[in-house]
Amino acid sequence: MALVEESKNSKTSWLKIGRIDYMSFVGNDVVAFAKGCFIVFYKISDDTEAFYMANSYDTGEGVQCFVGYQSAYMFAFAEMTPSPRIFLVTYPSFEHISVFQDEENIYSYLAMSFAEMECLVCLTGIPTFEIVVWSWRTGQKLASQPSNLFSTDQLIRCSVSMPIGVGQLSRYKNGSTLQLWEIHVCSKFCILHKTEIKNGLHSGTYVTAFCWSPEGIMYITDKEGNVYMIEEGSLMCKKVCAWPRLSPNQKMAPANLLWLKGGVVVSGPDGDVKFFKRSGKSNWAEMWVLYGKGPLVSMAVNRYRDMMVGWTEESIIYQVILEPIEELRQLNFYGHGFRLIEMIHPTDEYFATVDMNNDLCVWMKKSGELLESAQIDQSSLVLDMACNPEMPYLALARSDGALEIFAIYYGVPNSLNVLYLCNDQLSGVAFSSTGALIVTACYEIGRIFVTQGLVGTGRRMKVLEHLLTNKNIVNMVVSPDKSVPKLSILFNDGNVRKHSNELCVYSLPKLELMATINLPKWYSEIILNGNTYIGLPYLSRQIDIFNVNIAENTFNEIEEKESCHKLRKYQITGDQKHIVTYGWDGLVHVRDAETMVIFITFQPHHRIMKGVKRAVIDYKAKYVVTLGEEGNLVCTEILTNCGHSEKEHEKTTQFDETYFRRKTSVMGRETVLNNLTTQAEVNKITWLQEKQQELLDMERKAAAPELQLIKNEFSLLQRELVQLLNKNENAPPEQKLDILEFDLDEKNRNFLLNEAATERDNLRRLLEAEIKDCDRLFEVIKSNTWDKMKVKGRCIKAMLDDFKVENFPLLPVDPKFEEELKLVMERRKLVKEMSKEDHFEPWIPSSDTNEGLEESKTEEFNLNKGKQEESTSKEEKENPYVLFGSSSHQFVPISDLHCSQFEMGSLFNSSSEIIMLEKVCSDLRLHFNNLFDEMFKKKEREMTLLAERNARLRTILSELEITCHAPSEEPPPIDLCWSQEEQTERIVTITDEEVPAKPYISPSEQELLDKEAAEKERIRLLLAVDNFREKALIEMMDGVLEVRWEDELKKEVPIPKCMIEKKCEDYNEADQKAIKDYEEKCKILQSERERYRKMLEIEYQKLKASIKDSLTQFDAKLHELYITKLKIDSAISHESLKILRIRQMDENRLRYEEEEKLIKERIETAEVVFETAVKEVLRLQAAVEESRANYELNLNKDKSLAKKFKSEFQNTNATLGMMDQLFKLFKRRPKIQQKAALYPTLLNELARLTMHPDQKAFLPPEFHDFLRGL
Repeated sequence: MALVEESKNSKTSWLKIGRIDYMSFVGNDVVAFAKGCFIVFYKISDDTEAFYMANSYDTGEGVQCFVGYQSAYMFAFAEMTPSPRIFLVTYPSFEHISVFQDEENIYSYLAMSFAEMECLVCLTGIPTFEIVVWSWRTGQKLASQPSNLFSTDQLIRCSVSMPIGVGQLSRYKNGSTLQLWEIHVCSKFCILHKTEIKNGLHSGTYVTAFCWSPEGIMYITDKEGNVYMIEEGSLMCKKVCAWPRLSPNQKMAPANLLWLKGGVVVSGPDGDVKFFKRSGKSNWAEMWVLYGKGPLVSMAVNRYRDMMVGWTEESIIYQVILEPIEELRQLNFYGHGFRLIEMIHPTDEYFATVDMNNDLCVWMKKSGELLESAQIDQSSLVLDMACNPEMPYLALARSDGALEIFAIYYGVPNSLNVLYLCNDQLSGVAFSSTGALIVTACYEIGRIFVTQGLVGTGRRMKVLEHLLTNKNIVNMVVSPDKSVPKLSILFNDGNVRKHSNELCVYSLPKLELMATINLPKWYSEIILNGNTYIGLPYLSRQIDIFNVNIAENTFNEIEEKESCHKLRKYQITGDQKHIVTYGWDGLVHVRDAETMVIFITFQPHHRIMKGVKRAVIDYKAKYVVTLGEEGNLVCTEILTNCGHSEKEHEKTTQFDETYFRRKTSVMGRETVLNNLTTQAEVNKITWLQEKQQELLDMERKAAAPELQLIKNEFSLLQRELVQLLNKNENAPPEQKLDILEFDLDEKNRNFLLNEAATERDNLRRLLEAEIKDCDRLFEVIKSNTWDKMKVKGRCIKAMLDDFKVENFPLLPVDPKFEEELKLVMERRKLVKEMSKEDHFEPWIPSSDTNEGLEESKTEEFNLNKGKQEESTSKEEKENPYVLFGSSSHQFVPISDLHCSQFEMGSLFNSSSEIIMLEKVCSDLRLHFNNLFDEMFKKKEREMTLLAERNARLRTILSELEITCHAPSEEPPPIDLCWSQEEQTERIVTITDEEVPAKPYISPSEQELLDKEAAEKERIRLLLAVDNFREKALIEMMDGVLEVRWEDELKKEVPIPKCMIEKKCEDYNEADQKAIKDYEEKCKILQSERERYRKMLEIEYQKLKASIKDSLTQFDAKLHELYITKLKIDSAISHESLKILRIRQMDENRLRYEEEEKLIKERIETAEVVFETAVKEVLRLQAAVEESRANYELNLNKDKSLAKKFKSEFQNTNATLGMMDQLFKLFKRRPKIQQKAALYPTLLNELARLTMHPDQKAFLPPEFHDFLRGL
C-alpha cells in the first residue's frame, strides 16, 4: 500500500518527536534524529530546526533507520516498507543524490552507518539479518553476509581507520552479543570478514554501547558503566575504567559512551556524565564529571569539530560544552510519552497534553512552544480529557475515581478543584454544548455522573445526578442541542468491549432514559453532528449516517459513505463544522460537517507504527494536531479553505477571566498546588461514600424516637424480670420454678441449641469424611508401596550390642525380565557354541605350545617355576572366576555364559551382559535374604527362651523374698521387646494401646456393653454353683493333689497355746515339752529354708550366666551375618560398577561416532571453505594484476602528458611565467587513489564543477583543493 502523495494544500508546522534511540551529525553543526515519517535536523550554530518528511513514494515511505554523513551535508535513510529503498539526500535542499534498492531480496533495515571509501554499511532485519555493504555513490551492492544475530534491537558503527572496522551490537532482554567485522575494498572487489574478540570479555557481560576511536580501537561499556578497550590488531579486551557500584535499590539506566577529544564520554547507570582520558600507557583518569545531568540515552559526536550532543530520557537535547567550563547546554525540548491531547477552547490558540509521567503540559498551537506544565497526582493515571467548549476549562478523568478541573489562563494551568466521585476508574468525560454540565463515566460498570460544568475559584463542584447501569460502555457522546441536552451511550452485553448495537438516550441532567434503540449494525464509535448520528461500523471502512426517533424508539434509514481509509481500524472526532477521521493507516481526512465532503487529506504518521492515535482540530480548520502511536506529536497547517467564511468561524463567547483564574498568594503556585494535593489526600472521601453516609444519617435520625421508646420498654421489662427471679429464688422448694421458665426468648434459645446441634453434626460429618479420606489414602499408599513388595524390609537388632542387620527389600520378579533373561541365555549359548575356538587368545596355553616351551626351557627354570605354575593352574581349575572382577562367585553360582571384556565390542553383547549381571545382583540379594530369615527364626527362639528364663528368675526372686525372707539386691530381669523395625507389619497396623485418646462410646453402645457384662456375670454365677470339688481341694490341699516341699517351707510352725494363754511361771511339764518341740521344729524349718535359699541362689546365678552366654553367642552370629552383608553389598557394588562401566563404554561408543560424524562434516566444510578461499585468492590476484596494469598504464600516460605538456602550448601566446603556473596546476591535479572505486565518475563530476563552481558536490578533499586552486 503506497503512501499518500504530499499535498500542496497542507504543510507541517512543527514536530515533537518524543523519545529516540539514535541520532547522528549531518555535516559540521547539524544533528539529526528520526521517527515515523520525519527526520528532524537541528542546527546548533543558530538554533534553527528543519525536518524532512518521508510520506510519499518520491520522498520515501517512512523512515526505518537513517545515518548522517559528517564530511558533507548529506544523510541516508531506509524506507519503512517490506522492500525498502535507500535514499541519499542533501541538506538543507533535500535533493536526492541517489536511490537504490536490492530487488532480489525482501527485507527491512535495522541500522546503517557510513564508512570510508564511499561505503554505506547496512544491517537488515527479519528474516535475513545480513550485513550489506553498498557503494552510495553508484548504488552498487558490494558485499553481503549473514550476521547470525537474530534480534531487532541492534546497532552498527564503522571505524574511520583502515581496514574498515564494523561493530555490531545485538541487545536482548537478558544479554547482548558484540560482533566485529572487517571490510576490505580493492578496486572493484569488496570482502566482508568476521572477526572475534579473543579473550578478556566475560561471557556474562551485558554490553550496552560501543564506539570507535580514530586509531581503530573499540571502546565498549556494560550495563554497570565499566569501560573496556579492544585493540585493533590483537583484538584483546581490557578493562580500563570502573564505574562505582550502585545500591541494590537504586534505579539503573542503560550506560552509553562516545569518543571525544582523545578520551571517552560515559553516561553512567546513575545518570552522571563523566569524561575519561588516558594519562599514561595504560592508566586512565577521570577528567571531569557532570552530576545528575543524565542519563543520555543517545549521543552523537562530530569528530571534525569535537562537538557532542546528547538526548535524555525526558526528550531534552543537550550540547556538551567543554570550554571555559564543562557543562550541558540545553538546546531544545521535544516532549515524551504523550498519551492524551486536547484543544483549549474557545480560542483554540493552545492545546494540552498528558504524558506518561502524568504531567499536564500546555503548548502554543502555532509554534509548538511549551508554555507551562503542572504535575498531576502520581498515585493515579489520567484516562481521558475534555475541554469546556465555552470556557478554557479542562476536565480530567482519573483512574482513582477523581474528576479534576484545570483552568488554562493564558497557557498557565491552574487546578481549580478535585472531586472524588467513586473508587472505580473514570474512563471517559465530556462537556455539554454550553459547557454547563460535565458527564463522566466508569465504562467497565456503566456508572455515570453528571456534575456542574462551570467551576470557579472557591466554588465547590456539585454532583447533579448519578446512575448505575451495570453495563459496559463502548462510547458516549453529548448532543450539541443547547435547549434539550441529551446523552447517547453505546452499551454492550459484557462479552465484548469494543463494539455494540444497543444505543440508549438519556436526558440531562436528570439521566432519565428517553429511548433504547437496537441498531442493525455493530458500531465501535459514534458522534453527533447536530441531531444526526455518525457511526463507525465494526470491522468496516464505511461511515454510517442516521437519525433516531426517540418517541418511537426507532431509527431512520442509514446512509453509507466511504471513509477513504485503507485499513478498517479508524476513529472519528470533530466539532459542529468539521469532522476528522484518522486511523492505523496514518491518514487524516478532514470533512465538512454539513456535506461530509473531504477537503483535505494528509499523512503525518506511518501505518507500520499503527498510524494516528488521536487528532484534534481548531474551530477555524487551520491547524490539526495529531498524536501517533509511535509518540510523534505533529502539527499540520491546512492551506486550503474549508468552505466556511470568516464570519462563520467567529466566536462571540465572553467570559470573566477572574471567574476561573486562581488567586495565588506570595508563597507561589507550586506551594498552593502542593497544599491542594495534600488536602485532597487527607480528605479523600468519595461522593458516593458521602451520599451513603448521608442516607444512613437520615435513617438514623428518623428512627431515633422509636429506638428510644424500645430502649425504655426494654429497661422496664428487665427490672420486672429481676424482681421475679429474686422472688423465685427466695420461694419454698415446692413453689420454685425452673430457671428456664423465666426465659423470655425461648425461640432464640431453641434456635441456638439447634444451631449448636447442627454445628456438632457438621463437625462429626467433617471428621468422619476426613477419617474416610485418610483410610482411602492409607489403602492407596499401602497397595502401591507395601503390598507390592514381595520381601518386606526389616532388620535384626543385637540383644546386647548396639548394631543391626537389615535385609534386602525386593519387588516381585518382572515376567518380562525373566523372558528377556531366558532369551539372552539361549542366544549366548548359541553364540558360544558357534564361536568355539574362533577367538585368538594367546595368553591361554595350549598342548602344542606347552611342548615347544618345555623343550626350550632349561631344567633349572622348570624346577623353580614348576610348583608355582602347578598351584596357579590348580587355583584356576578350582575357581575359574578369579579374574571375573567381583566376589559374587563366593556366594552364588555364576553362569559360564558371561561375556569377557574382549567381547564387549557390540551393543548386543553389552545389553546381554547387563541383563546377566542384574540377574547376579538379584541372586545375591536372595541369598542374603535366606541367611537373614534363618537368623530371624533363631532370634525368635532366643526371645522365647529368654522370656522363660526371665520368668524363672522372677520366681526365684519372689521365693527368696517370701519363703526365705531374704530379699535379693539383684534388679528384676528385663524382657527384650521387638521393635517396629524388626516387626515391620506393626507399621501398617494400629492397636488400641497406640491411640492416646479413649474411644467415644455412644449411649446406645454403652447400653449394649452393660447388657453383655450382665450376661457374663450371670453365666459365671451359674457355673459357680457346681464347683464344690474345687473349693474342697483348695481348702484341704491348697488346690494341688501332692504336697510340695517349697510350699511347706512357706508355712510357719504353730505356736503352742500355753505361750499365748499362760505366763512363764505357770508352765507345767506338758507345756515345757510342747515349747521344746516348738523350738526344735523352728530350728529345722530355718535350716530347711537356708538350704532352699542356697539352692535358689545357685540356680539364679546359673540362669544369669546361661542367659548372658546365649545372648553373646547370638550377637556373635549376628555380627557374622553383618560381615556377610557387607561382603554381599561389596559384591553387588562390583556388579553395579561393571554395569555402569559397560553403559559408559556404550555411551562413549555412541559419542565417538557422533564426534566422528562432526569431524567429517568439519573436514567437508573446511574443504569447501578452502576451495572458496582458493577461488577468492585467484580472483583477488587477477584484480591486483589488473590494478597494477592500470596503474602502470596511467603512470606512463601521466609521464607522457608531462613530457608533451609544454609542446601543447607552443601555438598559444602564453608567457613563460604563465606556462610555469599552468604546469604547477597540472602537477597538483587529483591523483588516482585506492578509495576511489570508479575514478571516471569522479573525473566527470570534477569536469562538471569546473564549468559550474557554485554547485555543490560530494568529492574527496583533494578534489576540492584542486577546484579552489582553479
